[in-house]
Amino acid sequence: MFIVVLVAGGCNYGFRSGSFPDHIRTVAILPFGNDTNRFELTQEIHEELVQTLPRARGVNNAGEDAADAVVRGRIVRYDLTSPLFRSDQLGQVDVLQR
Repeated sequence: MFIVVLVAGGCNYGFRSGSFPDHIRTVAILPFGNDTNRFELTQEIHEELVQTLPRARGVNNAGEDAADAVVRGRIVRYDLTSPLFRSDQLGQVDVLQR
């Protein structure tokens, strides 16, 4: 079985172009461990990976026992920043992207 390691720094992660080797046709994406106090991150990252990774890599989702590759990871730090926001004259801030 081929093991894939994905390191996610905060929520900034992505996939490089290319694909898995030809013998990797299915992938199991496991929920990440979470060392932060932001418990919702586990579900948010898992849902994003399940929706994005197979399409980006040209593979299909599968259960862990049947998959050619397994994606697992651990969230070790989360920094909350707001790179895109706007504020009005009343001091209200609307966060547009986090």
